[in-house]
Formats: sequence, C-alpha cells, structure tokens
Amino acid sequence: MKRLAIATLLALPLAAAAQVHYRDYRDYREAPMSRGELRDCFERDTFVRDRLAMLEQEKRDNDRNWEALEREGARLDRERGRLDNTNAAAVADYNRRSDEHNRRVAEHNRVVGDMNARASMHNREAADVSAQCASRPYYFRDLDVVRRDYSTLR
Repeated sequence: MKRLAIATLLALPLAAAAQVHYRDYRDYREAPMSRGELRDCFERDTFVRDRLAMLEQEKRDNDRNWEALEREGARLDRERGRLDNTNAAAVADYNRRSDEHNRRVAEHNRVVGDMNARASMHNREAADVSAQCASRPYYFRDLDVVRRDYSTLR
C-alpha cells in the first residue's frame, strides 16, 4: 500500500507537467492563414519561381556566351603565336581584334555582375517568402480556392 501511495505521489507532478505543456502548446499555436494571406503567399511564391526560371535561363545564355568568348580568346592566342611582328598591318589588325574581344569580355562581366545582383535580390525575397509563408498553417480548401482563382487570372 505504501508503494502505491509513493508511486501515485510521484506520478502526479508528471501528469500535471504534461497537461501544462500541452496547454502551453495550444496557447501559442498560430492560427491558420486567412484566404487573403494565402493568396498573397501564393502570388509571391509564383513570382519568385518565375523569376528564378528567368535567372536560370539568363545564366545558361551567359555561360554559352562565355564559352564562345573563351574559344575566341584561345583562337587569338594561337594567332598571336604565329603573328609576324615585323608586319605592322598584321599587328594592327590583331590588336584591333584583341581590343574588340576585350571589350566583349568586359561587357560580359558587367552583364554577369548585374545578373548576380538580381540573383542576390531574388535569394533575399525567396527567404522572406519562405519565412513568412512556409511555416504557417492553412486550410486545404482555401488553397484550392486560391489556385482556382489564380488559374482563371493567368
């Protein structure tokens, strides 16, 4: 009998702690997003995904341009090795083509720098959308309505 009383006394604080923990969890649980908030998150997410697709395509285009510039640079290097330095016209022609190549490389680097700045801005906005929208609960019926409404607008 004494053991049962001790076990009961030991179990009571554990049961009380479990109830308080559960009650605390329910008190701090976020309410589901409203349909308007969900619509805003859906639109922002769609915008971020569309911009990412454009940035990825731009990166592929820049990579192809860089590969062409590298091939042109290698061709100019081979020509420089065969160049007759005593022929002033050949040297002037080579220098003109080399200067033009260097201008195209500088322009490519400027374009890549601009794209990197836009990619950084995209990453910040994607992180913001994720922080504001990804962890919040919502009702599936609201998502269905938002998707249906959004598909009629596109």
